[in-house]
Amino acid sequence: MLKKILKKIFKKSKSEELDFHERGAEKYLVGKVKVERKLKVGSWDAVICRVEDGIVRVGYKLKKGRKKVPIMKIQKERKEIEFAIPGDKVALVLDGSIEVEKGEMLEVYSV
Repeated sequence: MLKKILKKIFKKSKSEELDFHERGAEKYLVGKVKVERKLKVGSWDAVICRVEDGIVRVGYKLKKGRKKVPIMKIQKERKEIEFAIPGDKVALVLDGSIEVEKGEMLEVYSV
């Protein structure tokens, strides 16, 4: 009896269920960054950008189109950091190459 009452109280509405399924395609999207410029650091590419939404961590992947490139390092004010939050201007050192232009919005994925 108690289980039935609890199920009714905590039952998700139809709109919540639909919203969950609609977001299923983006379930690994964790943030967005706006490109300011691209640099070459030794043999690595670095993207200077501002975090616009979400969080960016080392190991996450930067995505443009169908290409995803892992983030090896994040630097802020010449110091290496583990993550960046909205408003942070950072350099993302990438394990690979990606073609980007100033003002472009890129998505960040955890997987």
